[in-house]
Amino acid sequence: MTLPQALGFLAATLVLLTFGMRTMVPMRIAAIASNLAFIAYGVSLELTPVWLLHGILLPLNSYRLLEARQPRRRRRARWLRARRHSPKSPAAYASSATTVGRRGWASSQTITSSAFRSGGNTG
Repeated sequence: MTLPQALGFLAATLVLLTFGMRTMVPMRIAAIASNLAFIAYGVSLELTPVWLLHGILLPLNSYRLLEARQPRRRRRARWLRARRHSPKSPAAYASSATTVGRRGWASSQTITSSAFRSGGNTG
């Protein structure tokens, strides 16, 4: 068995191991090891798509590993800050004065015959 073949088998084994992980930190560590093995494999056989892909995935997996190792409270605070500025956050709808009733119309809306023709909910 040649060195490139051994690197290929090692990289493939690490990918298989990564898919079997249940927790994030060990999975990212195995993925980083897999990326390094695939980069070595791709470079040794001059397989540009292989080493380029794993060269891109390596910093991504490294960043996600650092992110997963942060304390949970800090991750949640960052998530909440991002959600606060999201247009679809529940806080954006909390300030709305109108509420939707059982029939699909806002409680302050007057129901006219045009509402029925335009496809208003009649159920």
